[in-house]
Formats: sequence, structure tokens, C-alpha cells
Amino acid sequence: MHNILGELPTHLPTQRTPGHDHAAVWVEPTFAELRDCVGDAFLRGAATKSDLLNAALGCAARREVFAALNRLPELRFAALTEVWSHLTPLGGHLGGEAREA
Repeated sequence: MHNILGELPTHLPTQRTPGHDHAAVWVEPTFAELRDCVGDAFLRGAATKSDLLNAALGCAARREVFAALNRLPELRFAALTEVWSHLTPLGGHLGGEAREA
């Protein structure tokens, strides 16, 4: 899947964990992190995937946030909870519970 710049990802981002054997760790974004990074995209109503990616660029989001947003279908989302439901299939969880603030 292409990112907002039209590029295909070449590798999975990694994060080093202190105190471990430096194994690659993928830390999925939490609902709170998504809200903080892309919540403003909903200020004028529904937001598209491109709106969300642009908002993530504006907050210098982590690579994992961009990866999660790039998994979204090309839809207009009415609220962040709708975005979250597309990122957590079958009631699964990423990094936290979906709660409106």
C-alpha cells in the first residue's frame, strides 16, 4: 500500500527497547495517540484517509501511526471511533481502548 507520498514501504519501522537484546519491536498506536495526532482532521466534519495522513504529517507522528492510517480503506470517516473500528478488526485491540474525550 502506498503512503501519502506515493511510496511503497521498504521495511517495517523498528524501535529499540532498553534492557532487551535490541530485538525489533513494533509498537502499535493507541487510540489516545491517534486522537492527539489526527483528531483535528474532524473539526470540519468527516475526514478522508488523506485528511488523516496530512494531520499525522502535521504532528510528526511515529511511523507506526502512518502504517496504521495507510491500512485504512479510501472512505470518509465521520469520527475517530470509526477509524479505530477499521484498525481493530473483529473487536481486537491495538494499543488501547477507543474512548471519546
